[in-house]
Amino acid sequence: MLRLVAHAASNVPFYKERFERAGVDPGEIRTEDDLARLPVLTKAEIRSRPVGDLLARGLKPSRLLRVTTTGSTGEPFTVYVSKSDELARCVLRRRVMADYGLRLRDRMARLWIHPPNQRPLPWRLAQRLGLYRQEIIPQLDPPTAIADRLLATRPDVVAGNVVVLARAGEVLSSRRARRGWRPRFVVAGHEAMTPGLRRRIRESFAARVFDSYECQEAGVIAWECPREGGYHVCDDGVILEILRADGTPAGEGEEGEAVITPLHGSAMPLLRFRLGDVVRRGPAVCPCGSPFSTLTAVSGRLTDFLVLPAGRELFASALAAPVHEQAGWVERYELVQERTESVVLRARVFRPPSETELASLTEKSRALLGRDVAFRVELVPDFPDEPGRKFRVLRSLVGPQASK
Repeated sequence: MLRLVAHAASNVPFYKERFERAGVDPGEIRTEDDLARLPVLTKAEIRSRPVGDLLARGLKPSRLLRVTTTGSTGEPFTVYVSKSDELARCVLRRRVMADYGLRLRDRMARLWIHPPNQRPLPWRLAQRLGLYRQEIIPQLDPPTAIADRLLATRPDVVAGNVVVLARAGEVLSSRRARRGWRPRFVVAGHEAMTPGLRRRIRESFAARVFDSYECQEAGVIAWECPREGGYHVCDDGVILEILRADGTPAGEGEEGEAVITPLHGSAMPLLRFRLGDVVRRGPAVCPCGSPFSTLTAVSGRLTDFLVLPAGRELFASALAAPVHEQAGWVERYELVQERTESVVLRARVFRPPSETELASLTEKSRALLGRDVAFRVELVPDFPDEPGRKFRVLRSLVGPQASK
């Protein structure tokens, strides 16, 4: 942590200013408790600054891995990660899988939104030698296509988005070819693991299910303890603060908002970054004996599948991509399927969009939805808060709901 703080204060223009405005000497931040002297960081603050102010001196965006989040708080956000930091995050992810029983020569299918060429070179070389083999399946593909790929590859382990796994699993259960194959375990993450979703995944894959709490900004934050329940916090990968509504630290058994400082994020440091998730603090050390602090509950986002005309299905996150790529004027948004043939984007904006910008976004969105689905944009002054839950930006009012 000391190295990261010193690096950010010395090499990142944004943090040079931030320390000065807060009246904090970076050399005085020596413990995790000292971090509280810095103000909490929001997505809005990051998005208001040029990329050059946020990156470490000498780094170019074109030489870094660019990761755009799905906008789970309704605020599109891009993070830049160095290859060395991504390698460290891969190692931490692999430790989680090893804790669940992953073997050196297991074949894993990962449902993933990012292309496999973003994996670090050492990892790709290891896979060419037959170690930690990994099949990437695009998670935005239709559930039937995902099920077909799983049946074709028959992996030992499956990992991916909670909601996508639950829906693909239902397709698998209806296939005769499903017989004779089942993974040893399934790791589901990126969204809230409800009891209903856990049951659906466990029954359809006929395998044990584990929950991994991750985000694009930091990688693994915590993972479900395979022995005692609850979650191990990835203390060597991220500093996790849990803050009450008044900004003070939550005690054991208390809920609060997750605020993170990724330790492997030197290219674009995020010191005390607000995630918006609600988590509950557990014991200082897990009862299983592992040397990690713990959580007892994680409340994250949920994303629905859109049920479209003629029975087509589209994971709602697919609609986030045009917003991120085409709509830099959007400050915050929500996408709602009101009827089978109607989807609306409600947006709070930095500035009014031009007719050309609106037409471009509409065209991209309709290409995903199909020409038989109406798509419209509504500009709104603000959004009502949902007490106790993260803002749910992608949802359907028709068809199966993600939380069931």
